Amino acid sequence: MQDEPQRAAQSPSAELLVTVEEAARRLALSRTTLYHQIRRGVIPSVRIGHSRRIPVIDLERYVDALRESVDPNATRWSR
Repeated sequence: MQDEPQRAAQSPSAELLVTVEEAARRLALSRTTLYHQIRRGVIPSVRIGHSRRIPVIDLERYVDALRESVDPNATRWSR
């Protein structure tokens, strides 16, 4: 996972944390679905005062894990 620090370094103004609403938008999920994933421990989050934030690196890890879980032998159009 050496490329992880490079991801953050790609853009000096890149956010480290995003709101649940922003994370849901980036993942094309509903807020409710994202909160469910947070409660299940699938997507880590942090509390800052009364606010909940999600590390962007964890969003990237979540997407990477989804990609890895796809069966490469499965075809979308098989009948």
